Amino acid sequence: MEEFYKEAVRNIVNGSTGPEVANSDFESLLDFPQDDVIRALEHIFVESKESFEKSRVLDALSRLPGYDFVAFLVNQFDSANSRWQEAICRELGELKDQRAISKLTEVMLNHPEPDLRFIAVEQIEKIGNTEVISGLQNVVDNDTGEDFEGFPISDRANQAIESIRQRSR
Repeated sequence: MEEFYKEAVRNIVNGSTGPEVANSDFESLLDFPQDDVIRALEHIFVESKESFEKSRVLDALSRLPGYDFVAFLVNQFDSANSRWQEAICRELGELKDQRAISKLTEVMLNHPEPDLRFIAVEQIEKIGNTEVISGLQNVVDNDTGEDFEGFPISDRANQAIESIRQRSR
């Protein structure tokens, strides 16, 4: 039965074109038992090599009522390739969920790729509060990397600190 749901969910997801699931296709997903839909979508995301399919799966997961999308993204980060790690970082910032701060801070402080550290700083700026300033200050003081355009990560972290301080006043 589980294979039936995987195949049915895959067909629904791939019935849409582009990176998002059409509303009518998404509503079809809601006709199936939600636990089976979730397992199928998570499986498809992990196994798929097709970017649009993975994007549509993320879109569907983000719209499922009661689904812990933030936890899914955080759990998928380390096993994702750098392109999907970038997408996950951006999505975590867009969700504005404080639970994302820990993963974004880890990426900002420890990831070997400067572009991902830069993106993590940008996302932390969106959702962080004064508690993240010490981590950002660590980046200002110690990160000598630059993003792909040559912008220093430390300068971006300094801007984030100022932005967070302004917002918290």
